[in-house]
Amino acid sequence: MISREEVLKLAELARLRLSEEEIVSLQRDLDQMLEYVRQLQQVDTEGIEPMSHSIDLKSVMRPDEVKPSLPVEEALKNAPERVDDFFIVPRVVDR
Repeated sequence: MISREEVLKLAELARLRLSEEEIVSLQRDLDQMLEYVRQLQQVDTEGIEPMSHSIDLKSVMRPDEVKPSLPVEEALKNAPERVDDFFIVPRVVDR
């Protein structure tokens, strides 16, 4: 079973503030997910070729082509804050 400390660590990494009810609920939910993964690990996959997708995919994206981009002044003209040729944005990572 996933421990309370592990749930709190995951919450910290995800920058979540959880109530006591949410901690208990998340602990139960994560434990159910891990149990499902444990069940999947028991499935015999001998002789099954690994695949990246369950269906064949083809790219619908156009090929990359070098094209002129916006001039710096045009790109930054509506920026609330800038320094030289860069946007200034609020800090989101404090460590």
